[in-house]
Amino acid sequence: MINKILLMIITFALALNVACMGDLEKEDLSETVDNSNALNTTQSLDSEEDNALQMFLQAIQNVEDADSFYTKTEGFTKSLGVTQEISAKRYVIGELMFKESVSYSKLVKTATQVLVANGKYLVRGKERVSSVNEVEWKNEASEITEDEYLSRYGSVIFGFSNYVINEQTITSVDLTKTDCYEFSITLDLHLSTVYMTKEMKTNAHSENYPTFTDIKVTVKTDLSLQVISVRYECKYNIKMPLLGEMDCEEDTTEYFYSFISIKF
Repeated sequence: MINKILLMIITFALALNVACMGDLEKEDLSETVDNSNALNTTQSLDSEEDNALQMFLQAIQNVEDADSFYTKTEGFTKSLGVTQEISAKRYVIGELMFKESVSYSKLVKTATQVLVANGKYLVRGKERVSSVNEVEWKNEASEITEDEYLSRYGSVIFGFSNYVINEQTITSVDLTKTDCYEFSITLDLHLSTVYMTKEMKTNAHSENYPTFTDIKVTVKTDLSLQVISVRYECKYNIKMPLLGEMDCEEDTTEYFYSFISIKF
């Protein structure tokens, strides 16, 4: 039964991927937490910054309100003179979420598929990774509990991000307008990463949770505040088996496509 469900979503994902190829030619919230250092709209804010914050929050809400969408992530991590390529795909259809994550270098080769659907939490690993675009997957998926899933991956990403991004975790926001809106965001290093550190530890098979030293988020939207892309530029320290502690620099961009909202 598990394999049948997984096969159905993978088949759907492939079909949706083909349907989105025309869009791909274009170039480009989670829980509330308290933080005394975070940007607080009850304080006296510059009106321009406050307006940028409210527009950005609306852009996030537009993603949260969508009934379905597809994203593709591309980027890399650099550490010890080695570049680790990163590629991911995510599909959200109502209460169903499928994500595929692949990371590749000569030193580390990882790939995982996760599916959340109908109260089930399914995980499938790789047999072999030849590149971020060439993965031989295991024939079967494993079903885990909700608690185990959240322990491994932090949250089910039905919306904007696995980072906690809201009024309590945003420390600054700047807005530039051209033919689109571009929001430059800085985040609280601890409170915004409570979920993401779990996903990173699991995917990297690391010995501890990464410790962030810098996070910059750049979000592009169209003039109706529909998200086009989200770029994450991060610096963090992580401890890897055999390699020990490493300082890493990560630069990834998630592109959003095919938003559908059904209104009755």
